[in-house]
Amino acid sequence: MNALPFPASTLQLFDGYDPAELSRPESQDFVIERVLEAGDRADLQFLTATFSEADILRAFRAARGLTVRSRRFWALMLEGRLDTEPAPHDAIWPL
Repeated sequence: MNALPFPASTLQLFDGYDPAELSRPESQDFVIERVLEAGDRADLQFLTATFSEADILRAFRAARGLTVRSRRFWALMLEGRLDTEPAPHDAIWPL
């Protein structure tokens, strides 16, 4: 796989990471998850131009680092359903 053409604004989401490492196939889910959690409109445009809808949906379903708020939003946007899983009982701010 060739190095992904990360825009400078998107690379800011990965401070401390080597862009060449982020371009590896094994990093795909991490990249998608980070953009879903913290990306803006330009980052999402990069995401949808770079990865297939199936890849994004698969990475979303496997994501373990999304906040409850992000998970509910993306469940609605990507799957058309409201994720009704309750927030963990030990969450300080169950957003």
